[in-house]
Amino acid sequence: MSVPETEVTPRSEKPALDFTSKSYGMSSYAELLCMDDEDTARWKYQPGDVVMEELPFASVISPEYIGEICHSCYRREAKEAKLKRCVRCRFARYCGDTCAKKAWPVHKMECTLLGKYHKETGFFPDALIRLVNLIMNKAWMGQMTMPPESCTPATDRGFDNLCSHTNEIDEELEKSEKFKQNMHEIKRFMGKETLLELGGDIVAEVYSRVVTNTISIPDRGGNILGIGIYLGISQFDHSCVPNALYIARSSPPQLQIIATAPIESLDKVRIAYIDPLKPTQLRRAELKESYYFSCSCSRCHSIERDGMARSLKCPGKNCGGFILLGKDWLPLGPCEVCLYRMDQTDERLKDGKDLMLTIQQFLSENHTTLDFSESKKKPEQPDEQLILSLLALGQEADDYLFRLNYYRLAISTCLVGYYSLMQDDPRKKAPFLTDLIDSYRFGLGPISVPALQACIAVSQTHVRLRNWKVAEEYAEQARDIASCVFSPDDAYFSDIEEVLSHCKIQHTNPVIF
Repeated sequence: MSVPETEVTPRSEKPALDFTSKSYGMSSYAELLCMDDEDTARWKYQPGDVVMEELPFASVISPEYIGEICHSCYRREAKEAKLKRCVRCRFARYCGDTCAKKAWPVHKMECTLLGKYHKETGFFPDALIRLVNLIMNKAWMGQMTMPPESCTPATDRGFDNLCSHTNEIDEELEKSEKFKQNMHEIKRFMGKETLLELGGDIVAEVYSRVVTNTISIPDRGGNILGIGIYLGISQFDHSCVPNALYIARSSPPQLQIIATAPIESLDKVRIAYIDPLKPTQLRRAELKESYYFSCSCSRCHSIERDGMARSLKCPGKNCGGFILLGKDWLPLGPCEVCLYRMDQTDERLKDGKDLMLTIQQFLSENHTTLDFSESKKKPEQPDEQLILSLLALGQEADDYLFRLNYYRLAISTCLVGYYSLMQDDPRKKAPFLTDLIDSYRFGLGPISVPALQACIAVSQTHVRLRNWKVAEEYAEQARDIASCVFSPDDAYFSDIEEVLSHCKIQHTNPVIF
């Protein structure tokens, strides 16, 4: 079923952002979006338009935020107003009695089960298990749709309309240890008797629809607060070249779909289910494992874009160019700048490949410890050996990998967090932040929340360094992006205007790096 189209939200004046600029000898973002040479001015949605706004059919809090946000309204705990814990399950937290009463019709579906499960195991079930349980209960009670006012424009989609990929999942489930473990935990949480009463076929069908339609619930800063099922938003297909993003701009778990490029009509809206910046093999493997389909978008068919994700620095003296590597880790051609050809037996080629695989393994094994986001508390005793390994990999990445290389981007992200939270060293942080902006623009186009956050961070960093010209430049770039994504009263604009006000009243010489 399709969602009826309505008038889009009126928008204020938006800056003109360039989707057609070519960079690094590759196709523009407009060409990747298949809108090059199109008359996009008459298309239904323009950058910044709210395509859809929706409350979840069902949602649960992520484990890391269980004690930090209200399980009803998703507001963060305030110093002067601590969250109150549910006296029955000792799991759910609420701002107060109003939120607790509002949440009870849903929370009662799991309250007793949570307490019993914790008593038996010593821990609480993960988010996916809880989400499956909530939807199983809704299915049992025949609650398969949402009220019309929960989605704008209104949708007539129900849970039964969600794609399940049941046949593909059946083939995978026979050999999936992850599925077996999840089903074991679902049985332990819900109880064998309940599952027998519901029926195994219904359990498998609900599970398959949940795992293939679950959406992460981010706050405005990109932190994943929870997961949920959104009946209207679920109609939008994935693309590694998205033309829209989903975000909770003001009141999670309500999500908004925001156009980040001109879009012809509602059925042409595409969002990214996963990180589009990863190499194609990693993206396809993640999509297959989590959503049971193979992507065939323009980026997945772009050998050059995929090669950039593994690109090496050209070893030519003072060249500044790059060598693209294919999925077999071999050069796709000469350097774009100096035409240097890297031989297959070159030690630098082998060292670069080994470095990228080492970074991948290092980040996979330490992803929790390496979370230096501002929402996290500074560890009292950081793992010195881990930090030394991070810094060493960062130095090697700078020596071997081109700045748009995905693995360099990943390690630079950790280093930005480290120099922000652990060392508070703006001089060392600044060049890594600039690299991040280049990667986000190349991989995500001119409008993205990561690029916005990085531009603000760069501008704030250069204010601290008293480099006013650079600070002002990046603050203005951040304002252009924010104008397309957020409303004028959003806190991002306060951060940007604070930087610009500093720049206007300061007249010192810029710092030279």
